[in-house]
Amino acid sequence: MAPSALRPVILWFRNDLRLRDSDTLATVAQRVAQGATVLPVYVFDTLWFGPTALDEFGVARTGRHRAKFLAEAVEDLRQGLKGVGAELV
Repeated sequence: MAPSALRPVILWFRNDLRLRDSDTLATVAQRVAQGATVLPVYVFDTLWFGPTALDEFGVARTGRHRAKFLAEAVEDLRQGLKGVGAELV
């Protein structure tokens, strides 16, 4: 298939941010090598983060340690995707 015929791919990461034991990284690498535009996306949901992310008791939905862990996982995801030529948005 000619590169111009490849459709862009939006890859939405929600919960599983691992690349090591997933077929996702190989698929992304293959699509990029074929000339497709791959747009990996992760969204920090305001329901869980930010000043309004409080439960019914006024306690933060995501604690400091969980937020740090998630930020590090997203950075690992970004680096893994960058290694195959895709930039996380």
